[in-house]
Amino acid sequence: MTTESCGQPGTPAYEEKAFVNAFIARDKRDRYTQLLSNPKRRKDILRCLYHTLDLLPESITTISKSDKSVETIVRLLKDKGAKNECYVISPNGELDQRILPLREMLVKLIRDDDVAILLCIPGHLAFYKAELWECLLESVK
Repeated sequence: MTTESCGQPGTPAYEEKAFVNAFIARDKRDRYTQLLSNPKRRKDILRCLYHTLDLLPESITTISKSDKSVETIVRLLKDKGAKNECYVISPNGELDQRILPLREMLVKLIRDDDVAILLCIPGHLAFYKAELWECLLESVK
């Protein structure tokens, strides 16, 4: 199934399918797609955000300690084409599957030491904040 057949940009199906296809290991993509799209099982995959996901290693750019300020991360993302809003995948039900202001989400994630994936450009650019590390995700097509 292609990203195009999964709804319109901005919809959960489109955003999440684009994320899975761009950043998750090929042999795990069907499983991630199934879990994310199933309301009863979604929490199972969202719990994995605290530790690590089956990310494609070549898509990961770890953020150094000196670059962990909100302003620096915003600048890094904006320099790569991020807009002012992002689609959020989060274990926090108030944030999950919403399009929210990028800067405000980064402030919240860093201030509250929370976890989430912020999708900045569907299938091309994301920010992942896990429990113990942060990284940029960029597609390598």
